Amino acid sequence: MIKNSFKGLCIAFLMINSYAVLAQEVPTPKSHFGFDIGDDYQLANYTQTEAYFKKLAAASNRVKLVDIGKTEEGRSQYMLIVSSPENLKKLDRYKEISQQLAHAEITPEQAKAFAQEGKAVVWIDGGLHANEVVGAHQLIETVYEFASRKDAETLRILDNVIILFTHANPDGQELVSNWYMRDKDPKKEQPQDFLFCTRNMPGMIITVISLC
Repeated sequence: MIKNSFKGLCIAFLMINSYAVLAQEVPTPKSHFGFDIGDDYQLANYTQTEAYFKKLAAASNRVKLVDIGKTEEGRSQYMLIVSSPENLKKLDRYKEISQQLAHAEITPEQAKAFAQEGKAVVWIDGGLHANEVVGAHQLIETVYEFASRKDAETLRILDNVIILFTHANPDGQELVSNWYMRDKDPKKEQPQDFLFCTRNMPGMIITVISLC
């Protein structure tokens, strides 16, 4: 009876540990999107990307997902704060240090002390120009690499740097990717039947008119 009970406890313990390991496993882009980032004729839209960002934040203690506001079309725009788990626990303190240094209303001695205590903060965004599709997609892959890699160089960066990965144009990614992937076979040549631009470029407008 005791032997059977002990055996049952061991099995239960192993099952709990197995579930914990699975819960901590960072999902690959391919497991979520069905393709590797960068594969020919494959684009992820923002709906899929948003869901993946949430999976990363749930699976990795190196990632904190922050909703920074709504887009023009009402989508949530996210920033992923990526660093070591220890740094994320003290995020408010590092934010305070960065603000103090930015405002420059401190003595040189205080500035040196803050610089010694604080962490470098790096902003990396992607997707601003939606039809330049590599921007949004490199963001997906880069966040995954920092959330999952265990090599010494990656761990050193995470210990010393707080990275703010920010999607710059959710609406644009949704528009372009949905348009490109609308056919079951996107390998077919697809002329671009829409145009949008965020700058005043008379030369580009003349060129477009001449092509229409």
